[in-house]
Amino acid sequence: MKSADPQEIKSIIQGLASRDEGERNSVAWKLQRAADADELVVAELVRHLCDEHPPVRRSAQRTLREVVPQSCDVVLPLLLSRTGTANAGGRMEVLKALEHFAERGDARVTKAMLARLADAEASVRAQALSSLAVCAEEDDDRVLTQVLERLEDVDEHVRGAVAKALPSVASRGNHQVMRCLARLCRNEKPPPQRETLKEAACRALATFAPGDAEAISLVGECIHEDYPQASIAALKALLLLVPSGDHHGLDTVAGALRHPDLQLREMATHVLERLAASPHAAGHIAGPTSSCFEGVWSGGTIRGSKIFWNCDDLITDVQLKGPSILSTLCVDKQGRQMNCWARLVHPELLRWDFGEEWLREDVAEKDSTAGLPTLSLAAMQTEEASVVPMSDVSLCTSKLRRRSDVDHSVGN
Repeated sequence: MKSADPQEIKSIIQGLASRDEGERNSVAWKLQRAADADELVVAELVRHLCDEHPPVRRSAQRTLREVVPQSCDVVLPLLLSRTGTANAGGRMEVLKALEHFAERGDARVTKAMLARLADAEASVRAQALSSLAVCAEEDDDRVLTQVLERLEDVDEHVRGAVAKALPSVASRGNHQVMRCLARLCRNEKPPPQRETLKEAACRALATFAPGDAEAISLVGECIHEDYPQASIAALKALLLLVPSGDHHGLDTVAGALRHPDLQLREMATHVLERLAASPHAAGHIAGPTSSCFEGVWSGGTIRGSKIFWNCDDLITDVQLKGPSILSTLCVDKQGRQMNCWARLVHPELLRWDFGEEWLREDVAEKDSTAGLPTLSLAAMQTEEASVVPMSDVSLCTSKLRRRSDVDHSVGN
């Protein structure tokens, strides 16, 4: 067992305070040559974890992990004694070090981390949540209660840290977690806290319960014209929650197509396109489920897998994306392709994502041939084409605007 003069140890570790990065990086090597990781070495390194200068703290963290074995008996007590140090950066480094040296479920470590959830600094609270995800025992009621309380934190980064930590501290479907998230989704607190809590719950559900039908329904309830930020968070969450091709999820997203805000409708369309990309989601409209769409509408006629638009001999293919959702692909006169989506709001109303509403017409007053528009020879020759060029970008309404790319809104 190697031992060294205490003054020599302190002199070596003092190199962590050097302005030269190479000198700081050499401390670990020098310590390993000079002495074993005894209590003096550990104590000095832990003390430097709480230094006021970030480069010193980072170097001390790296050196501590390189020099001190995880089985060292003295490291945990020394770290625990520093969790409340005056320096916020130091408190964060101590928490990170505890992640490395503590075993999952250690009651002393868990207690110390829970105490930091009430820290005055948001960055420390967020770090405590990340550390609990590594060290806390799964489904510990005390841990879950205090972690879930942070969903009401004033800092959005802390609320986001809860969403990241939940899958690690609670098992899938944990009733305590789901009850809390349902309560927040439906909360009626005064604005703006009401919308903030709905947004936080959506983010948490996206990471905690992907594919869960209850979670999808809860998030869908947050899409409302009075809650624009919560609606955006809900659509982002649905992109992670809904399995590709899931009809219930697609219907939930399609509900946002009626939102009065154009940007949110565009975002909903983009999410639908992403979710419907799976081969399991696609399917032509022909079949038993197509009957609710077929018929004569104010803007065109739907027959089989085709829409016969009431203008310019336009015929487009239709795909069924859900029990009440269809899409079609059109091309404007500049050759630009665009997907258009429609949702059957009720049997007599079809609402398009570009803002137009089609009303079902009374076909009883028409003869059997009046349902289809008169087609020119050119139209009949191109009926089998999957996409028919549009003569006007407005899709016969002069109102359709080409949607802007909203990838950045959903990806953030």
